[in-house]
Amino acid sequence: MHIGIVGPISFADIAYLLPDASERAAKEMQGSSLLISLIDELLNLGYQVSAFTTEPGLDPNAAEFVLTRHGQFSLYQVPLRRKGFRSDRGLHGRMLDLFALERRCLLKAIQASGVDILHAHWTYEFAWAAQNSNIPVLITCHDAPWQILRLMPDLYRLGRLLMAHRVLMRAQYLSAVSPYIVEKISWMHRASMAVIPNPLPADLFTAAAAEKKEIIIGMIINNWSRLKNAAVGMTALSALKQIRPDISVHLYGPGMGQGEAAWQWAEEHDCLDSFDFFGAQPYQAIKDAIKNFTILLHPSLEESFGMTLAEAMAVGVPVVAGKNSGAVPWVVEEAGILVDVQSADEVLKALLYLLSDKEKYQYCADAGLKRARNCFSVQAVTKQYIEQYKKIAGFK
Repeated sequence: MHIGIVGPISFADIAYLLPDASERAAKEMQGSSLLISLIDELLNLGYQVSAFTTEPGLDPNAAEFVLTRHGQFSLYQVPLRRKGFRSDRGLHGRMLDLFALERRCLLKAIQASGVDILHAHWTYEFAWAAQNSNIPVLITCHDAPWQILRLMPDLYRLGRLLMAHRVLMRAQYLSAVSPYIVEKISWMHRASMAVIPNPLPADLFTAAAAEKKEIIIGMIINNWSRLKNAAVGMTALSALKQIRPDISVHLYGPGMGQGEAAWQWAEEHDCLDSFDFFGAQPYQAIKDAIKNFTILLHPSLEESFGMTLAEAMAVGVPVVAGKNSGAVPWVVEEAGILVDVQSADEVLKALLYLLSDKEKYQYCADAGLKRARNCFSVQAVTKQYIEQYKKIAGFK
């Protein structure tokens, strides 16, 4: 079975699978680490895999796609316009035509690949292009577009909602990464839907017993926005530093580097010295960092799953996260303390509690590791996906 994975993939994260990559391969895309874990496991099981992704580093006026291949793995990169509405390299923004150029290029790449089954991630341009190929497709829903629009109301998210609505109304086979997503998008489709969580890479679990040499509170966010709620988290962490100056606070993710949004916020609030700003990092660097955390603070207001939470659980790191933040309570269960993350005082109290109660801390660490192994390991998740592929594509 030749499996096609359609979704956002960073060349930097997957370069180890393509040692003979040509100079034509572009390397700007910020991708999803969970797709790398899935691809890795499928290859380990002996399947042929082709991956399809958009890439802003490619000229949208030039090649329809760039193919890089090694062994059983092929990567197809297609151009991605950098702007949502404004002009980019002589072309109008991608949302003005609902990613028509990107979808057309993805379709060309898919048609050239010879895959038997497509697995499209997110309900937007990747799934739309996969549906247009007339190849059997499983679409994995990673978010609830209406909830995102409600929390981040703008024209771009409205466009994304329209795209998702079209995709979901045509969908035959769906999976969702949490029961929360099943509930939130039930009105948008008529297809059958399986709940299959996001996969964690196998190498994370080998770091679970890592000895903590210092007390580090980590916060990893995907962007500086109201949805990710980093300002409230930083307010609580700054207060924690006043009480426990021996603790280090490490900030990771886009907007969390020196001179970026988090840095500017800390400068305005006179607490720059409270934080170490690491910013966006490759996935391997993030995995290496998490295993040294003492606690992960995850202040997001809404998560469809929460990969960072599961990654922390896999290395025995308790979490403080939102009790009303979408799928977060389902993912975390007993692996940490759930609070109202809109309250910096509640966040601070939870952090102090975990730091002061060794029994509670160890209980959360053990519970998180057990849940991550049983439910989120790449082996367990990939097995479920393969069952779906065979059913959809008619393989035995």
